[in-house]
Amino acid sequence: MSAQILVCTVGGSHQPILTAVKARAWDRVVFVCTCDSDATAGSAAMVEKGIDGGRPIPELAGLDPGCWEIVIIPPDDPDTAFTILQDKLRALRRESADAQIVADFTGGTKSMSAALTLAAIDGGVPLQLVTGRRADLIRVLDRSEQAVAIHTERIAAAREFERLAAGWGRYAYQEAAEGFERLRNDLKAAGLVREELGRFNRAQELSQAFAAWDAFDHRTAAGCLRRYRDCEIDGRTDWFELAGVLARGQDAPWGALHLRDLWHNAQRSAARGRYDDAVARLYRLWEAIAQWLLRVDCGIDTAVIQTGLRKSWDLYLHLRPGGGAADFWRQTREGQRSELDRLNERLSIRNKSILAHGWNAITAAGWQSLSGWTEAGLLQVLAREAGRLGEPHDLPQLPAALPSL
Repeated sequence: MSAQILVCTVGGSHQPILTAVKARAWDRVVFVCTCDSDATAGSAAMVEKGIDGGRPIPELAGLDPGCWEIVIIPPDDPDTAFTILQDKLRALRRESADAQIVADFTGGTKSMSAALTLAAIDGGVPLQLVTGRRADLIRVLDRSEQAVAIHTERIAAAREFERLAAGWGRYAYQEAAEGFERLRNDLKAAGLVREELGRFNRAQELSQAFAAWDAFDHRTAAGCLRRYRDCEIDGRTDWFELAGVLARGQDAPWGALHLRDLWHNAQRSAARGRYDDAVARLYRLWEAIAQWLLRVDCGIDTAVIQTGLRKSWDLYLHLRPGGGAADFWRQTREGQRSELDRLNERLSIRNKSILAHGWNAITAAGWQSLSGWTEAGLLQVLAREAGRLGEPHDLPQLPAALPSL
């Protein structure tokens, strides 16, 4: 059987503390107290020495020696008290992973109660309060006290909701989707009504939509976004339509819009600090732009006639030496070699990557070098050639903030 542990704040009347301790057969009790100061006596004396010269609280409660302890916190410093209590609750969990811990915040100063409440919610520890009948606003009537469980599901859910929503800032849509689904299921099990669960449902569905988009599954993204087609997200209401356009070409050779989407995907990988993944996407983008142009301008399907990055560009420049892409690759700056001649230098960063031919992790500086060159060079080629061909290519980055729901 798992250990039963009570953590309770001590101060004021001793009767509620006794009620809390006697409410269950506790294997261990942690009294949260204050020590004596120059001006006032601390509540630790109530536990150690007794009340008004009488018997100590553990003795009155019938606790065996060695099954209780005292934790000292400041009476009016909730920030410090929270840290101490958070550490204590974590230590108790480490000592006994399956222990049933309950936090009672009835006694002590308001700062002590607030600190224990916050630490308990943060650690997923159930809360308890000793209350009873009142004759006035001052105190509960003696002998009417009882320990009652305090529901904190909505409070904890609100904190977790904000944490998951913050994941959108680093494009962690899948993490958010999975978290919102767990949260929704937990709240449903706790008895929340359907109307209350609506916000969590919408957050999960939108997170799942952009998680699918981030995984190049535009068809699933469009399906998820259908019911939100009129919802403003990041200042736009056309996300469903954009996903639909990408979905229609998902299984066909990609066009300019898909290539722009690949660029944004690389940026999102970099925003998550996954620079090797991001550069791998850049390499595919450089190659895919050439393959796109070979298909639309020369009728060459590189899925049949397989060509890699350098061979694709060499072939295209041979077949269309006077095009805008040729101007980019053959341009020189300040008397240096052409962009085409310098391609191998740029590829050296990628080639040394673990995801290419080497064993080196790509750094933020390496990513910035290659992404800056891509944005100033090949993305401009993509925009000009898409404009010449009449293909749409203007696509926003995916939203970095969960919309108001």
